[in-house]
Amino acid sequence: MSMGHWANMRSMQRSRDVLSHRVKKGTLPRILEFARPYRSLITIFIGAVLLDAAISSVSPLLLRGILDHGIDNNNRGLIIFLAVMTGLLAIFEAIVSLAERRISAWLGEGLIYDLRLRVYRHIQSMPIAFFSRTQTGALITRLNNDVIGAQQAFTELFSNAIGNVVMVLLILSAMFFLSWQITIVALVLLPLFLVPARLVGRRLGGLFRRSMDLNAQMNNVMTERFNVAGAMIVKLFGSPAKEVTYFEQRAAQVRDIGVEQATYSRIFFVTLSLTASLATAFAYGFG
Repeated sequence: MSMGHWANMRSMQRSRDVLSHRVKKGTLPRILEFARPYRSLITIFIGAVLLDAAISSVSPLLLRGILDHGIDNNNRGLIIFLAVMTGLLAIFEAIVSLAERRISAWLGEGLIYDLRLRVYRHIQSMPIAFFSRTQTGALITRLNNDVIGAQQAFTELFSNAIGNVVMVLLILSAMFFLSWQITIVALVLLPLFLVPARLVGRRLGGLFRRSMDLNAQMNNVMTERFNVAGAMIVKLFGSPAKEVTYFEQRAAQVRDIGVEQATYSRIFFVTLSLTASLATAFAYGFG
């Protein structure tokens, strides 16, 4: 078994430590401080997310009207009207989705800019002793990769959380309106979705943390070797073959954990899709 695989297994074990880690006091106000300059943009973004969720929940009701009241009653006028409304709603949803993505991009890139500038200023203010004991590649990784992860947590998770909550509430309301019996059956099956999300999500959290560490180590190797001082040391006192082997080990670990992340992500979505299909079949069969 490869060293990268054992490292992945250790990261899975440490993921529980991440879950039990307590956020330091004052962290939330510091996070909100970065969002303060974008308050108006965030408000528009939340409005677009809510509107997108509302449109997504209305479309099935229009299709239901076409099937139940239009086709069954052979009402051609109603069918045409609801079909036109469905098409217009789809166009409007596409426009809202594009606007939402545009706003999200502005917000995300702005946060990346602010985070990088703040980190760069902080590093520049550190004493010389800090640079003598800190790996350069790790600092570069913090500026390049880690700030993107923070931006994704702020924008993507934020928008998904709001959109999903609103969509669930609207869809549940529509489901109770259509058939409260099937809705109750669907709610009984809801815990089936939580089991794979909890099990696989915990492992993905550990893998993501380990992936950031391994990328920092690999970037540190490149940064230290690809400058004049590092190249001279390798040429004078080192062995190029050993350096290649050393970098190969780091790159292999990054490759292995990337495969693990992709695999567990697919397992997560496949499990959710399978559970949803089985729940739908159960609801229609016994509801």
